[in-house]
Amino acid sequence: MKIEQRHFVAYTEVKPDYTMQLRSLLGLLQDAAVTHSEQAGFGSRKLLDAGKAWILNKMAVNIERMPAYQETIRVETWHRGSRSFRAYRDFLVFSGPERIAAATSLWLYFDLSAKRLQRIPQQVGQAYTEEPQGAGCTDLDAWKPAAMNGAGFEVGFTTRSSDFDPLGHINHTVYFDMIETLVERTWGPGAKVRDLGIHFQKEIRRGATEVKASIEKAENAGKFRIFNETETFAAGDLEIG
Repeated sequence: MKIEQRHFVAYTEVKPDYTMQLRSLLGLLQDAAVTHSEQAGFGSRKLLDAGKAWILNKMAVNIERMPAYQETIRVETWHRGSRSFRAYRDFLVFSGPERIAAATSLWLYFDLSAKRLQRIPQQVGQAYTEEPQGAGCTDLDAWKPAAMNGAGFEVGFTTRSSDFDPLGHINHTVYFDMIETLVERTWGPGAKVRDLGIHFQKEIRRGATEVKASIEKAENAGKFRIFNETETFAAGDLEIG
């Protein structure tokens, strides 16, 4: 089963150049995934009530171009299959017939009470159905972020109440907001992410007020991490297009 959603790009979702914010684009992918879970009978609230959750572990995104203000785009998503406690979800974004972005993601099925990963129950996997077609992105099982060699260029962020979601941690879309800020302060306001891979290593829980992001630049590519004084929350690499 594939899920398809259409979206009209609003003024509140664009940057000064009238192209969509990275966070807003990733928010559409997240909303499509949530809708699929709801339709499969395993929405976020139902899973939380059962003491379970889907945890986003890795994601790779390819962006041919960012959508523009007042453009109508279409997001497609599907469950590509599961194995043990891992599930794979892919996405495509279109403007008319033009494919403008693609993404693949790896999710982990988590038992909140036991605080450990759990094998995905057969009825859960079957409810989503399986579409083996891939979006043509990075193999997330084989990919891992390269270690940074130095401190890199660093930007500090203060967390806001609106950053946190029902799971009690900073929503994953906020990480992409930090990354876009980091990119534009490194390469300049016109810089746009073309390819990005991110490994979410640890959640940022309520109570965290200060977070940092740093990037090690090399021509039109970089290695980044999001962290505080004691922990790394996410790391990855990106290319500028």
